[in-house]
Amino acid sequence: MVYINSRDRVQTQVNQKIAMIAWTAAIPSQFASAAVFSMHHEYSLVVKEIKGGAYGCTSYIIAQTLASLLPMVLLSCTALLPTYAIANLHWPQFGEMLLVHACMIFTFECIAQCFATLPSVITGMLSFIALWFGFYLFSGTVIDIADVLMPLRLCCYASPLRYALRSLVHIEFVSIPFSGAAKCVAPALRPLCAVTPLCPMYCIRGFTCPADPYGLRCYGRDGEEVLESLALYYPDFLSASSTTLVDVQVLLGMALLLKLLLASRLMSICRR
Repeated sequence: MVYINSRDRVQTQVNQKIAMIAWTAAIPSQFASAAVFSMHHEYSLVVKEIKGGAYGCTSYIIAQTLASLLPMVLLSCTALLPTYAIANLHWPQFGEMLLVHACMIFTFECIAQCFATLPSVITGMLSFIALWFGFYLFSGTVIDIADVLMPLRLCCYASPLRYALRSLVHIEFVSIPFSGAAKCVAPALRPLCAVTPLCPMYCIRGFTCPADPYGLRCYGRDGEEVLESLALYYPDFLSASSTTLVDVQVLLGMALLLKLLLASRLMSICRR
């Protein structure tokens, strides 16, 4: 409800719409910390059953993964549907948005499961929350990745939120027009640039905003132009080109590595 004005697809609401997408999409992933608590108690039983020969560690990991896929989709729906209704997002792109969001939720679920293997459940939950805030800081929405010093910059490329949020913003923006911007002046009128200092802004970017002649909050006529304008401020985060397929593959790859880490951790505990 805080971002209710971002329903309007106008130039002044471009940044607010990005903040709304980042907030409402990223915050649900933090609640995976509850999985640390539940999985910690489940693992205490699983280890006993594996040692007792009821089933193997690999069988448990595969079964648990398959059983969690549908709940991840349902959780993403509960997060996205109210956002779509309140913020008036582009409904034809809901399926693509749901895919990216569900992959992000699933990745954080895998992170939580790894932290659940720590001896203390409190330590696991606090560690997960601390890591989540680090991922949000290095997601590209708070600070430009190019301004982060090495070796902290490596954290930007390890953040699942970076890959998820840039796709979610692109999916929403690329398909919708934004009012308030008009096409650039005709080439025949460009000699007038010699007599007015404002004319270069009308000519160079290909569009102008009559209500904002200085172009301070003028981003473009459609989502592609808006993303190209914002890429000047977030060159390593936003782009007019789609990265959805790559981002989904990266998120699923992270989830796979985390599942292998979880399996290795459980096997190590069971051998003790």
